[in-house]
Amino acid sequence: MPVPSFAPLVVALRRRLPAGAALALDEDLARAIRARQLQAVLHMTPAAMTANVGNATLVCAAFWWSTSRAWLLAWLLVVVGVAIRGILAWSRGRQRGPIAGVSPRGIKRAEVHASALAVLWALAPVTLFASATSSQQLLLGTLTTGMICAGGFGLCGIPETLIL
Repeated sequence: MPVPSFAPLVVALRRRLPAGAALALDEDLARAIRARQLQAVLHMTPAAMTANVGNATLVCAAFWWSTSRAWLLAWLLVVVGVAIRGILAWSRGRQRGPIAGVSPRGIKRAEVHASALAVLWALAPVTLFASATSSQQLLLGTLTTGMICAGGFGLCGIPETLIL
């Protein structure tokens, strides 16, 4: 039995997204739309990065006595590094003032940053969940689900991030 391909479905969905419609717009209007989309995401950056660091610290504290401390510290440092990079980008944007236009490359950078955080938050349950106590599993499951939902909510203003 042949394996179904989802490629036509993905292509059809991408065409129906507002971003697909933006391709038909003149470039100045498309850049202005992307700027507004990116500004909506950047507005939440300090709170989102604080939540990432705070939740990662909470996971480390919960697993400190039951898991490899080296892995926990390495994971926490990478999360903090990605968060600092996000805060620095947010800070540079504030110093520049309002954004008049954004290229597709700017949106792609936001996607890459969000994907890096998603991979980091996916690593925690994959590596820690099996050996965790029930309390640790509850904490990890709740925090990971919350981070997934917060990331989706934060990126919902950029249609390109809906289908990666």
